[in-house]
Amino acid sequence: SMSFNEILSMTRDFSRINSVWGALIKGSSVCFGYASAYTYLMNRRGIPCATVCGNNSEETLGTGHAWNIAELNGEWCHIDCIFSDWEQSEESKSRGEVSYVYFGLNDTQNSLSHNFKLPFAEGMPRCASTKNNYFRVKNLLFDSVDLRKIANRVVDVLQESGFGIKKTGYKTIQI
Repeated sequence: SMSFNEILSMTRDFSRINSVWGALIKGSSVCFGYASAYTYLMNRRGIPCATVCGNNSEETLGTGHAWNIAELNGEWCHIDCIFSDWEQSEESKSRGEVSYVYFGLNDTQNSLSHNFKLPFAEGMPRCASTKNNYFRVKNLLFDSVDLRKIANRVVDVLQESGFGIKKTGYKTIQI
């Protein structure tokens, strides 16, 4: 059996990891804490944002989950900070890399990995646009498969990142 102090300690820890405090001050949080912190920061900047509760639809997880919707550039979109953080390897995190896979998704894209809980979803703004999708904003999406265009874009991104790459022709790249 647990003592009262052990139960009290667990309760305090649980409330911290589900809060803005846990996410921003303590550096330790679960999805609801991440989403609450993101909502807080966006709202402080005057950007409409809300925390959405539902569950992830990953077969291996299928658990309760929280993420955000925000109005960016006049369009609502889904943003999931913890999924972007969670899916990274410790090695990539140690290099300061950031994943943007779950930034700026529309409802269709988001529904591949998230389910909304009613009744909140009934009043939730529709996220219909892909305008704020990170990969679209950064011009990392292609409308068609053109290997030359893809190769050139990969080289451009690598050059922007400081890699010593130069184009020597459309079929060959020298590193």
